[in-house]
Amino acid sequence: MSAWVAGAALGGDGVQKAAGHALIAATTGGLTSVAIKHVMGRLRPNSGFDSDHFDWFEKKDASFPSGHTAVAFSVASSLSRDIKGHWDDVALYGAASLTGFARINDNKHWFSDVLGGAAVGIFAGKWATRGNRRVTASPSGVSVRLEF
Repeated sequence: MSAWVAGAALGGDGVQKAAGHALIAATTGGLTSVAIKHVMGRLRPNSGFDSDHFDWFEKKDASFPSGHTAVAFSVASSLSRDIKGHWDDVALYGAASLTGFARINDNKHWFSDVLGGAAVGIFAGKWATRGNRRVTASPSGVSVRLEF
């Protein structure tokens, strides 16, 4: 959000556009992962259950997909599409991957949770940067208009 405000204040349409896409992507990726978690109900590695244990429609402390990874990949994916180049993609997706590996290392997620989160995030980032939508923001709020 602060990047969007800075872009608006300094007249940087590219920065403002990229920040808006990243915000939409992160919100979409986060909300989608929460919805899937509620349905799947997969328990975390530190719960004492195996990776194939699911409590369907019981969120409790669900782990599939990884929400942190979904948000990291959604921002990386949207910025990757807005910033043209090769090395920025390596840096963005590398940083998002580190988020996933940290969640596995901390025993919070199974590897498949991280893969699911990455898939959700990439989808959200690509969706947020599609050209058939208009995102407008003003001091009173942000609105999204879909055009088909």
